[in-house]
Amino acid sequence: HLQAGECAFVSFDVETGGDLCGIVKMSAQIFCFERGTSTPSIKTSSNDLFNEYIKPLIGAVWSQNAMSIHGISPDYEKIRDASKIEDVWSNFCSFIDDRVRPDEVVILLAYNGGSCDLKWLWKLTQAPNSTMNIPSQLQFFLDPLRVIKNYKSCPLHPKKTKLESCNLESIYKFVSGEELLGAHDSLKDVKAQTRIVGSALFFDFIDKAKLITTINDIFTKG
Repeated sequence: HLQAGECAFVSFDVETGGDLCGIVKMSAQIFCFERGTSTPSIKTSSNDLFNEYIKPLIGAVWSQNAMSIHGISPDYEKIRDASKIEDVWSNFCSFIDDRVRPDEVVILLAYNGGSCDLKWLWKLTQAPNSTMNIPSQLQFFLDPLRVIKNYKSCPLHPKKTKLESCNLESIYKFVSGEELLGAHDSLKDVKAQTRIVGSALFFDFIDKAKLITTINDIFTKG
């Protein structure tokens, strides 16, 4: 599918106010690789970005640690004016439906997201009494960090880069030569993920079957 250009990727990230607060911002970027190119080349546009703040339920308990990481707080203007999670999730589903062809294979990307972003997606769509559903096109998941750490021949593996950390900021700087300004902003993080996955340093390792799993498998095992 990757070689045929029939695969779409959704780079995804959320910011939360902690376990007792929930998601406060959700961002995504849809992209695909150009057909017929010998080197990786991705297609993106401003219309392929999703970015919305979310107003937590009344009485939500915000984590001081979470607020210190991303800077979002209950008195932030964009939170006060934000929609509730049900409306934002509906908008996200429409965003996917409007941009992904029915015949496309879609892989959700989340950097170190198996234990974080996917956990929140499970709570939204699979937990008891949940009224929301995951878009039918989103069937597969890939964590770029697992690829980097599991394949020693990957140019981004620590033994190749000599980096002390494989966090998103470090890998982004290695790939782009630029600092990731505003890290822990979900929109900036999804753009960084896209840049990393779309680089020649990563592309040859993107189709490793053992690291691409179904979202349903993750939900079942979790």
